[in-house]
Amino acid sequence: MRGLGGNQGHQLQDSDYSRQYIVATRWPVKSATAAPTLAFPGPVGAAPNICTPYWQPRTIRPAQSGNANAASWTVPELCKAYAWPTNLAGGGVIAIVELGGGWVQSDMDAFFNSVGQPMPQITDVSVEGAQNKPNQLVPPGQIDPDVEVALDIQIAAASYYVATGKPATIRVYWAAGANPGAITSAIQAATRDGCDVCSISWGSDEANWQGYGQNLNRDFIGEMEAAAQAATQAGMIVLASSGDNDSSDGGPTPANVDLPSSCPHIIGCGGTRKTAASEVVWNDDPGRTDGEGTGGGYSTVFPLQSFQVGAPAPPPGLGRMVPDISANADPQTGYGMVVHGLPITMGGTSAVAPLYAGLFASFGKKLGFITPRLWQHQDCFHDVTVGSNGEYSARIGPDPCTGIGSPIATKLAALFGSGAPAATPTGPAIPVLPGGWSGTVSYSYVNGMLVGGPQFAPSGAAQIGPRAAQGTFTVLQGHRYSASVTLSGFEQLASDSMIADKLTQLGFQGVTVTGSGGTRQAMGVWTGPDTTAQLDPHLTDITDLG
Repeated sequence: MRGLGGNQGHQLQDSDYSRQYIVATRWPVKSATAAPTLAFPGPVGAAPNICTPYWQPRTIRPAQSGNANAASWTVPELCKAYAWPTNLAGGGVIAIVELGGGWVQSDMDAFFNSVGQPMPQITDVSVEGAQNKPNQLVPPGQIDPDVEVALDIQIAAASYYVATGKPATIRVYWAAGANPGAITSAIQAATRDGCDVCSISWGSDEANWQGYGQNLNRDFIGEMEAAAQAATQAGMIVLASSGDNDSSDGGPTPANVDLPSSCPHIIGCGGTRKTAASEVVWNDDPGRTDGEGTGGGYSTVFPLQSFQVGAPAPPPGLGRMVPDISANADPQTGYGMVVHGLPITMGGTSAVAPLYAGLFASFGKKLGFITPRLWQHQDCFHDVTVGSNGEYSARIGPDPCTGIGSPIATKLAALFGSGAPAATPTGPAIPVLPGGWSGTVSYSYVNGMLVGGPQFAPSGAAQIGPRAAQGTFTVLQGHRYSASVTLSGFEQLASDSMIADKLTQLGFQGVTVTGSGGTRQAMGVWTGPDTTAQLDPHLTDITDLG
């Protein structure tokens, strides 16, 4: 069975039950029955969802595959394995964004009875006319969105109840999946309604969003990030799944990342394979970049974020690392749930965003932009150091497979005051700045609450930190050279003129620097004598222009 990012649609027989599920290709497709294509559909006529829901069915794999089958989890059992807190005050309202499908009361009754929990309060909210529409005919080659809806609601509510002993309050925002602005509209609606946490399990790789924006002459990516930033400033945490197709994210190249999870003001949620004895990167197709496994990598749109302390430097031309955090997602160690009247086991990074949504909602209201704080307190996470998602491998510390790791939930509860009201914050952690850096660090509060991470404004005295020399390079008198300048961490705050001054100090004249963030382009003339010198590792792709 291929995952949602594969090139063919399949009919899957669930391993334990007789119901068949349609597992299909990811968006985009030309129409409901057309073969999959990477062309971007126009806005005219009936169009499919532009985003993929990230759930995966459980399958029993042959023993020779080298991936032994493992037990699945109930949500309460998994929460216990992640050291979930109990008896927290709670109070956070959970928003869930859905781009299709629906839910029925009988499925919810059956699920919550099976885990010994009361029904949550579920409110359907229409965004631009979309509605809760369960049990729709699913055309061949399309996925059943009811599975995604059930997964989101059941995991978020059960996670919250384990932490608080109280039924969750959930608002499901129904948006039109054929509209590329649908997720943005849903985030905005949840923000207006005062929700405290927002879970998004739908997405597509950045190239698809860029192509659709070019097709319609509209910046859908910028609009989504702006909506997420406004949401966090209003106190709402926003989470999104990082995708289920390994490092390719179902795209045409081995390395792509998924949007919305790559937005800086959205917490990207990756996937692991967790058993009672171990936890590794989720990848059911080792050695491939386009199989079933956690999405993750580096953004082509957003620069490396200063809050991502310890993140590996991105490859040249890339930026923000995704995901930020992770949890169990492998369908082989998946989540027990109920849909269409049947108990089934499902996985995917779709499960991770609502799992964290329930946990963060249990900490209270209006926590806002918590991502920098999570990165500042990596001891609240279990570091996943084994495995790969195709292009990237796990390592000690943050990595583009599982971010800073899976939750040690009692530590997170303590970090956020064990559910104490957000109006009495413990105060932001002071970031550790590199030697020689000068500038202003500011924080924003609303009604006594921290609503964003630290904002950095460099002064003219900011410095680019020294690095160990790497190799040698010969420069010739009077020759013009171009080079890429790669910066990391707080170095990215340096202005172009600051970098030009540094290169002038090295002996170049007439230096020009363009770009922003972690990657700049520089040109200058070497006016000194012919020299072979140690190569500053900030500089790559050096070209003699004559």
